Amino acid sequence: MIRSPWAREYARTPNAYIWGTEASSLARQVSARLPAGARVLDLGCGEGRDSVFFAECGFDVTGVDIARAGLSKAERLASGRGVRVHWVCGTIDSLEARRLMVGLFDLIYSCGAIHYVARARRARLFAQLRAHTQEDGRAAHRAVPHQPAAPGGQA
Repeated sequence: MIRSPWAREYARTPNAYIWGTEASSLARQVSARLPAGARVLDLGCGEGRDSVFFAECGFDVTGVDIARAGLSKAERLASGRGVRVHWVCGTIDSLEARRLMVGLFDLIYSCGAIHYVARARRARLFAQLRAHTQEDGRAAHRAVPHQPAAPGGQA
């Protein structure tokens, strides 16, 4: 089972964005390579900064995270910026997330979350994700070699 070390921190700081509200450098770089109207799946979207950015670019975005408090912030950010993102609360490889993967995505994206999937399960997950990616689609993942400790030392 995947656990979010950030869920507690998101809940503890409902009026602050831990990661900020501006897109990551990875999201900005990847967005320039996508076709207009691209379908984007953001895995481990957290507080939604990259999902919202992709939506602002005109992409059809689905953001998945297991932290309901993070998704609440993400919804607020999207609403404040006047964009729509389909938010799903679930693990990266959960039934809820698989159900949403109808059709193919132009981009499967994760910035700092994919490393929370157990190494033994990654090959299977990547094969499933590839099956939901357009033939000329892309995958962009930023992984952290050692899982960062959440505030308060929770790993």
